[in-house]
Amino acid sequence: MLKILKSLENWDPEGAKWVESNAYKALAAEAGVTPKTWKKAANRVYSDGPYGPLAPKEWAETTGDKRFAHVSDALKVIHASAGARIPDVEYTDYDYEVQTDERGNDVPNAVIEGDSIKREIFHWYVEIYGRMP
Repeated sequence: MLKILKSLENWDPEGAKWVESNAYKALAAEAGVTPKTWKKAANRVYSDGPYGPLAPKEWAETTGDKRFAHVSDALKVIHASAGARIPDVEYTDYDYEVQTDERGNDVPNAVIEGDSIKREIFHWYVEIYGRMP
């Protein structure tokens, strides 16, 4: 679970999972791949950062992943996803005063910005390259 979603997870664990899943889906869709493929590409780029550079042959032999044997192929996916928009998340945090609307429903009193979610997802990229993709 992304750290930024911990406060949401305290009150709505399934909602937090949904938000995280949809964030990865948005990134993957922007790149034209599945979330699983996006995560494989991210793993390749991340692994090449602190542990690399890893030769394509070494990567393919170690992971069995030939699609991203060349880190440049994985970087294409990550860069293609950079324009994805992750929506802000409004939720009710019961650690603070909660108001209700005229129907008795809790009114959201907290917001997690989509850009903050995206920055946390890409924290490893920033650590390696010093900037967002």
